[in-house]
Formats: sequence, C-alpha cells, structure tokens
Amino acid sequence: MDALIIDDDEAIRALLHSVLRKEGWRATLCQGPVEAVAHAKNGAFRVAFVDVHLGSADGIGLARRLRRLRPSLSVVLMSGSSTQEERARRCGLEPILLKPFSREAVCALLGACDGEREAD
Repeated sequence: MDALIIDDDEAIRALLHSVLRKEGWRATLCQGPVEAVAHAKNGAFRVAFVDVHLGSADGIGLARRLRRLRPSLSVVLMSGSSTQEERARRCGLEPILLKPFSREAVCALLGACDGEREAD
C-alpha cells in the first residue's frame, strides 16, 4: 500500500513515514505542492497526508487538486490548529489529523481510509 506525505516540516514527514512503514505501508515524501502533484499523477497511492500549511502554499487547495486528479485517493489533512480544522471541514475536507498526532490516530485513519476505498 502506498501513501503520499506532503509536509514542509522534515521532522513531521519522517515521523509519519516511520509510523506508516511500521504498519506495512510504502511512502513517498514531498516537501511541497509541485512535487506532490507530479507524484500523484504518476503513482498509485491509496492515501495522501497533506499539511494545511505548506510554507507559502495552501494545503487545502492542494488537497482539492489531488482529489480532482485522483478521485479514488483518500486525502487526510494535517494541522496543528483547530481554526484550520474548522476551515477544512467547511470546505468538505475530512478526515483531519491534528498535530501532534499519535501512532494510534494515524492507524485509525488508515483503517478509515481502507474502509472508504472498499465502499467505492
């Protein structure tokens, strides 16, 4: 199973990559939107973890773009701000992984994403 991790914080990318690897997932790590879109166009990803704040880029806009490119892709937004969580929900983007996150929270979302894909 393949995942795409998009976050401008290297420590967050590494942490999430470690959790996913322990759960049997392969992950492609991206620092920003341009790289993420290129990988999404060419890869068979089941889930994308997208940070809401990507430096000067808008993670919510990227999440929408990824969903347009690959409608079957499960997109999980990541944020350390409850304000951004509300903004994402208003845009119809869920689930949201709040930072700091636990391994258990990531695993729960992976299970939800698998269930979402099976229902398609």
